[in-house]
Amino acid sequence: MENFFIKLSDLRNNANRKAFVHYQKSSGAKVMKQIIGANPLNRNWVEEATNKLKYAMQNQGFTRVKALSQTLVTLYFCDYVLKENQFSDTEISTMIQKAETSYINSCLSYIEQNIHNSNKVISNFDNLFSAVDVISETNHSMAQKYKQMLSRYHTLYSTFNKIKEICTGSHKKLTNAKTQQISSLMTLHDSAFKMFPSLKDDIIDIVKNKIDELLIELQESTQKYLNEKDPSLVKILNSLNNFSDVYTPLINILGQKRYQETIDKRDEFLMLHKVLEEDYPEWLKTFQYYSLPRNKIDETKILSVLNSISKNSDLFNQKFIEIKNLQPSPDEILSFLQTLVNQQGTDSIINYYKIENDLLNAPDSEKKIEEIVRFIKHLDEKISDRNIKPQLKSELLRMKADFNLSLENSIENKIIQYLSTNPSQSSLIHFFDKILEYFYDLNDLTKISHWQNIKKIIFKALNEVPYSIESLQKDYDFYSKLPDSAAKNPLRDKILDGIKKLNEIMPIMVMYKIPEVHNYLNIISEIEKVILVNVTPQKNPDRLIVLDKFTTKNIVIFNKENLKIGRDVEKIDILLKSDWVSSLHCTLDFQNNLLIDHDSTNGTFYVGNAKETDNFSHNITSQHNQDTSVSNTQNKFSQINTSTDLNSISYFNIANAFEIKIEKNESFYTLKIVKVFDNELLSKDREYIQGLFNTEFVWLKKFRALAIDVFTGKIKESDDNNTKDLIVLNDVGFSIIDKENSNAAISITDNEKITTDRFSIYLS
Repeated sequence: MENFFIKLSDLRNNANRKAFVHYQKSSGAKVMKQIIGANPLNRNWVEEATNKLKYAMQNQGFTRVKALSQTLVTLYFCDYVLKENQFSDTEISTMIQKAETSYINSCLSYIEQNIHNSNKVISNFDNLFSAVDVISETNHSMAQKYKQMLSRYHTLYSTFNKIKEICTGSHKKLTNAKTQQISSLMTLHDSAFKMFPSLKDDIIDIVKNKIDELLIELQESTQKYLNEKDPSLVKILNSLNNFSDVYTPLINILGQKRYQETIDKRDEFLMLHKVLEEDYPEWLKTFQYYSLPRNKIDETKILSVLNSISKNSDLFNQKFIEIKNLQPSPDEILSFLQTLVNQQGTDSIINYYKIENDLLNAPDSEKKIEEIVRFIKHLDEKISDRNIKPQLKSELLRMKADFNLSLENSIENKIIQYLSTNPSQSSLIHFFDKILEYFYDLNDLTKISHWQNIKKIIFKALNEVPYSIESLQKDYDFYSKLPDSAAKNPLRDKILDGIKKLNEIMPIMVMYKIPEVHNYLNIISEIEKVILVNVTPQKNPDRLIVLDKFTTKNIVIFNKENLKIGRDVEKIDILLKSDWVSSLHCTLDFQNNLLIDHDSTNGTFYVGNAKETDNFSHNITSQHNQDTSVSNTQNKFSQINTSTDLNSISYFNIANAFEIKIEKNESFYTLKIVKVFDNELLSKDREYIQGLFNTEFVWLKKFRALAIDVFTGKIKESDDNNTKDLIVLNDVGFSIIDKENSNAAISITDNEKITTDRFSIYLS
């Protein structure tokens, strides 16, 4: 491609060589006369330069650049000859200055029009580099910045070509080593990609298309295997393993759901294969051993086998030839060993399993509650028996804990059922008396105190709250009609005191779904919005921190309407220690569903909800000590001028330094730092960065609850019907119900710290 941009020094050298040759061919006197106009032909050169300059100024783009370079050569020629003869010409000097200025501006314009678009840079790289060379003679600092950008482009484009070359061949040749190479290249240049995200998008599209080809073939071959009369697990697993080997290095680049579903299916088949290879032989040995008459049996070993078979029973629903060929089948082994254990007497754990299953699956009723209490008393007697077998005692202790939890849930559900039918208070009193009588029999003083308190609150909710709400509404109506003055303060304090007392009882009303509770909540909320304006609230704990000792993950739960993000620890809730971030950068206003930018120096950006929100790429460029900026018109991110609707946001970007994902649930929102672009912070404070990545920031809606799974540590919606293994956190005073280890709610405000086997929980 023709190079249109030539350095001014090269143009001068070209003109000087031309003038020197001409000077040698002519006498000095003749040349001098031509320049000063003593001869009619003397002005030809000047006129030529004037016409060329005029032509250049009438054109644009490369035509203008080429015309200007030719004009400058002619002007430099004239200037050289004049200087050689000790003459000067103001007209020539003026035209040189004008032509040079226009030439430099044309170079700058060309660079700015192309350097921020990866496709344009790639196709015009040589011309851009030449244009930057022109700039370097007049503004070295600016040229260096442009050269750095071009150098990054060149490196990234080389990476692009390498990855494209890897993916060009047949997808059958796409191996783990090659995808490892792709992942390494992407990781190596991750910081550079933030400047040119469109190029990263192109690379991801190429890789994704290649993996999709592999996935389509895998799905076709897998379906073909499954359609066979007796499909082979080994065949399918080999195909899935090959796909997993290729895809796994790219999991952080291509996190689409369709790929993860394939990996999950492979893990399921791997588990089945492991059971067939490792567990089934042990089951078979036990079966074969006890197939012959034995005087004694090892009940512990048999129970272990029974538990193992039951635990993996779902895996054997697959119609693979490997399962079909099992002789005996897992079901036959299970049936045989259950029968064997049942023959050992009524103390067999199998009988307890049956009772447990029947009771726990029975519908909630007063009869079920009575039977559970009776069975817990029986378990207490058996557990206290000195002659009980250790393995049986261990199982019975586990059953007792489960039944205590089931009893709690059944009572709660029965109360909800009662309240939904608007029962007479006498029947409700009778029910509570029976419940308390059950716990007197069990000698459980903690539960007696707990249910006496629940009884008191529920009857207060039924009898007093409607009148309290009515009184509160009347006071508020009167308050709103009064003119603003100090005379309103006592009434305002009375209203606030009434709201405080109602808020203390509302969580229990919500929990037991007492009629009209949501209407009451709306009334209180509407009054609070008005009455709390210009009122300095009492300083209450607004943050709960949950430390997961197993994974070292932190969960920070906020109990407030606004979350502030910034660099000044005194002003904010979420601290981002980057110089790019303003002291008070932005606010998440959950009450009005807004993300608000506080006129920050480097901006707040967002991307809306999309079908594949995990695979967008940010396209933000802030100035961060650069002299250039990028238009966001074609970017997936948009800049917030003042505020934007929080409901429409899936990701937002703070000052192009931190990328944050926002996940919305019915009861809470979760914020996660997913990317950090501040290289200086990454290198200086890696411990702080690791802490950010290990932290989930959670905003909990008022009068709502969330649950943390004690096995996985994951946050999810609280499920009243399945809370056996959950820690439930309620935002009113941050009370905690550890369903695994305790049946009573614990108020975190009354405890500096609460510890379970897995979690440490405290206020901040």
